[in-house]
Amino acid sequence: MDRFLAKLADSEGTMSNQEQVKSRRAARHIAAIAAVAMLIITGSSHAAATFIYANSASSQSAQRLYTIDATTGAVMKTCLLQKGNGRGIVVVSNLVYYTVADSNNVFKADINTCADLGVAFSVSGASGLSTMAFDGTNFWIGDYSGTNKAYYYSTTGTLLKTVALANCAGHCDGLEFFNGKLISNRGDSIPPYDIYDTSGTLVTPAFITAAFSATGIAFDGNDFFVSDIFGQKLQVYNGSTGAFVKTVTITGLAPGANEIEDLSVDYSQRPDTQPPPMVDPCCPPWNSGRLEDMLFYVGSGGIGAPFTLQFQPSSSFEGQIQAYINYLNTLNPAINSIIIAFRLNDAGTGSVPTGGPMVGLAHFVAWSAGGNGSPSNGPVNFFTLLDEPMQVNRWYRVHTGIFLNDQEQFFPKGCADNHVDIRIQVQHGPGAADPVLQIFQPDGRIIEKALSLATRNRD
Repeated sequence: MDRFLAKLADSEGTMSNQEQVKSRRAARHIAAIAAVAMLIITGSSHAAATFIYANSASSQSAQRLYTIDATTGAVMKTCLLQKGNGRGIVVVSNLVYYTVADSNNVFKADINTCADLGVAFSVSGASGLSTMAFDGTNFWIGDYSGTNKAYYYSTTGTLLKTVALANCAGHCDGLEFFNGKLISNRGDSIPPYDIYDTSGTLVTPAFITAAFSATGIAFDGNDFFVSDIFGQKLQVYNGSTGAFVKTVTITGLAPGANEIEDLSVDYSQRPDTQPPPMVDPCCPPWNSGRLEDMLFYVGSGGIGAPFTLQFQPSSSFEGQIQAYINYLNTLNPAINSIIIAFRLNDAGTGSVPTGGPMVGLAHFVAWSAGGNGSPSNGPVNFFTLLDEPMQVNRWYRVHTGIFLNDQEQFFPKGCADNHVDIRIQVQHGPGAADPVLQIFQPDGRIIEKALSLATRNRD
């Protein structure tokens, strides 16, 4: 067990004697030795967009898609497609998906050659569609039938979910996906722009304010570009603060098609909209996304009081991990249990998480071959307020290592180590925003979720 505890210490520094004693106390339930290596997170920056793509609000005969130089505002290419009064646009590599005001079709074309590729799919129940966005896998599409709905559709036309955007009064025509969230205006060319999570919960009202008729919005990884529809301008805002940055005047728009509705960047170039990485089929059904989804807020009083995050495995995960260990046992009867080790580290109060000491105890939970899905070893009521109290406005890293009994081997080391960096951000004083749960991503992005999503009533 000493070998395991020594290897559990990551690049943030080896455990102190006191921390090793705590870890040994918690590890008595598990008779296993494994090596757990910590992954090191590094932030990354992203180059600004080269081009902004736009759909024109115009008569059907004049409807165009534009490729605009994001720096100079010069129109570099025009595609005359004549599908209707243009609204939404999404560009992914050479493909462009777009909508018009009086149709429920999502059209498709080649943005480089202007080749018309017909209808990609249709949105059932809608009489018109407005703005579009893309999350790297699926589309977000704003309704233009008078509701405040945003539809989440697969690229093949399957409706995945529908959310309501509370501050949208209907006919909202500025919607974008960014860093795991949505941002939308409040009506047809009506600012400001509010931030929502992807369940439709309002996170930050009036993040971007404007004194002009504001429609489409595009995020390039750094900044937001907003269409000043009647001014033929792109107004640029800081992606972190919402502060105004600059104005880019558009030149070269065609007469009769010079009012720009929606905007897009090339989503294939954005770091937050890359397709999910390939998963090694030998890996267990455990990763940082699963870890994030199974940590729940437990408070001790007011929002500024100490809190902790409690591991609560979902029934679907328990079924999957049970099936996985059962399968490994049929391949090799010597493999009879799979263990996940948990550790909490303080990651500081900076703008990004850093290395820091262990907080509280190490915890272990295991599943045995032939079980019913419930953990066979170790309680799952950790972390606790007694042993692992956490403070608001402070980063913490939850690190896990997953391994098999008796040093048995099956999956590669790349599957073994997962972590999530998290903090609850609370602002004080008049006008302070609601507290949010912030999650630091490996590429340097910080995703925010409404705190209610990380709260679940205990039985």
